Amino acid sequence: MRVLFAAGLVAYAFALQFVAPGLGSVDGYFHIRYAAALGEAGWRGFPPPFTALPLTLLAPDRYYDHHMLFHVWLVPFARGDLILGAKTAAAIGAAAAFASPYFFLLWQRVRRAEWWTVFLLALSPAFLDRMEMARAQAWAVVILIAALALLSARRDAWLVPLAWLFTWTYNAFPAIVLLAACASIAHRLLYRAFAWRPLAFTAGGVALGLLVNPYFPSNLSFVTHHFASKLDPRAVAAGVEWNPLPLLDWLGWGGLATIAIGAGALLYRRREGLDPTRLTAALAAGVFLAMAWRWSRFLEYLTPFLTIALALSAHAAIDERVHGLSVRWRRALAGGLVAWLVGTTAVAAVQLRERPTSDRYRDAASWIASHTPEGSLVFNANWDDFPILYFHDPRNAYAIGLDPSYLARRDPALYADWERLRDGREPHPARVMNERFGAVVAVTDRRRTAFVAALDADPNAKRSYEDEAALVYSLSPVPSRDLPPRAEG
Repeated sequence: MRVLFAAGLVAYAFALQFVAPGLGSVDGYFHIRYAAALGEAGWRGFPPPFTALPLTLLAPDRYYDHHMLFHVWLVPFARGDLILGAKTAAAIGAAAAFASPYFFLLWQRVRRAEWWTVFLLALSPAFLDRMEMARAQAWAVVILIAALALLSARRDAWLVPLAWLFTWTYNAFPAIVLLAACASIAHRLLYRAFAWRPLAFTAGGVALGLLVNPYFPSNLSFVTHHFASKLDPRAVAAGVEWNPLPLLDWLGWGGLATIAIGAGALLYRRREGLDPTRLTAALAAGVFLAMAWRWSRFLEYLTPFLTIALALSAHAAIDERVHGLSVRWRRALAGGLVAWLVGTTAVAAVQLRERPTSDRYRDAASWIASHTPEGSLVFNANWDDFPILYFHDPRNAYAIGLDPSYLARRDPALYADWERLRDGREPHPARVMNERFGAVVAVTDRRRTAFVAALDADPNAKRSYEDEAALVYSLSPVPSRDLPPRAEG
């Protein structure tokens, strides 16, 4: 039964992944293309030079691959059809993220672990959506569940290599330190003594991962800038995942806020039976709840830890009540849970299908690649177009990409120029793109109407290619004596 259920989780992850033709996240196009570059370079050429974002924190002289082991994991999947490979890798990651809480609950002897796992999958479409992305967060969930298991088994020394592994895999590695802090606090609350080993070993593993690193010391500078930009409320927005979750999502699918309140009440009522594992999971769920309230992306950690905390606290009482029901009512309860999962899955499938497919910008990028020297600077009016442009044309460089704060923190004045150009507020866009960015072409979608209008009005910008998705402009260098001084501000 357990083997069949685990196989069902794998099948479910693959079915959900392949319901959409493209990748679940636009960043996935960058990750699989970069993995292909790693494969071409081989071990002797590691790390290969990265020249695609020379104006940002990821410039060649300071580059740090903060997804290093994730990219290494993708290399075997980048040897053939890149889209098929990325989707296969993403499905495997999602299956691992779905299965790891299930096996943890089995190890903890939680009754009806299969029901709790279905409950986990039904909680939130956002969780399913994010686990199916060709990004590293699914493996972050697996690592955090493994860390919870080590904390539960008191195998603290093993937290050192696990934290080291996490630090080399994904830039969410501070989450494992937070989890260890929850374990230390739980021990203090239960036994009136602070357990220093979990926190010390985990922090030590992270420190080793940062210091013993192929990119040292550039990685320290990048990490400092990256996390500072996320904690600064005045920083440049880096996509919807860093925005607060809409209220409807809290009150709708999963009702996570209500469930969290219920979980807190349940834990309080059963506080006499608390153990370190249960309290650690509950504290971690509380931390991730607070983080998800500010940054919606942390639903990916809140959902499994909330489920684990509830299951550890309530499984015996719920199993006793379910066991007392008639067969008819048990079937109705199971059917309701499955129906809930079907609804959540349908919403997640729609979200995945709405993501850009691999043919977006394909022809525009092909034109740019064939009409510019290798290494040319492409001015992209949308920072989040970079992954697909890079996927189709990795030979050139781009003005901005992956995260707008990478340009804003490297050169605030240049970022201000980019914003002014993007919004169509620069009267001589070709000049500024050429002089300030070194760009020879500019690319945009048709939604940037002000940007398009400014370039169309500039005699030194020529529409050289266009289709339904994109416009490409060739930019002519302009002697500064032929133009009035550039407006500041």
